[in-house]
Amino acid sequence: MIEIIVNAPKGGVGKTTISTNIALYLKNANVKVKAIDLAQGELLTSELNDQNFSSQDIITCELGSISKKGVIKPFGVNKKEIVIDRKKELEFIVVDTDDYVDVLTDLLKTNDREIYVVVPIISGKYELKRIPKDMEQVLKSLLLQSKTNVKIFFLLNKINSKEEEKKCRDALKDRALDSYILDAKVTYHKNLICTDNSILNSQIEKILQEMEII
Repeated sequence: MIEIIVNAPKGGVGKTTISTNIALYLKNANVKVKAIDLAQGELLTSELNDQNFSSQDIITCELGSISKKGVIKPFGVNKKEIVIDRKKELEFIVVDTDDYVDVLTDLLKTNDREIYVVVPIISGKYELKRIPKDMEQVLKSLLLQSKTNVKIFFLLNKINSKEEEKKCRDALKDRALDSYILDAKVTYHKNLICTDNSILNSQIEKILQEMEII
């Protein structure tokens, strides 16, 4: 089972858009995929429901973590546990997260699955300052823990010009993170669902191919 976590310590960079489209692409490729919505607002849940994604394959909760036993422990009043049924032989889990790097580090601590972390980054001033800084600390922590099951990729998102792309690449290079940047990128789209947008669908496909997921 492969887990794809979409996380960035800044709102508005496209986490839900990317996680939604990855889940839809995999579903349309006829693989067994479950989507987990850990973000406030439950936008992933709403988008996937609109695309006739099976409600049984969407888990929605507030901030939480996934244990290596396949259990999500959401923070909240009831503290209930939601179990991922391993008998279904899932091939992929796609996780949409909130704007906190702590969510990512919590997910990684208790997880021994093969994990791919996608970090969307855009060319805004504050995004270029905060995302590389916070993710540098995450990578240092992973190296100290010798976590070999985790692969991190920076995805240049909402890119409309070479100048915007250069800003993103330079900001990551300044933190020695340029080796983690995907060549595949996502341009700005008015239609944000890959099933209705052939260009976006192709971009999502290239991302997954470069990550060697498909």
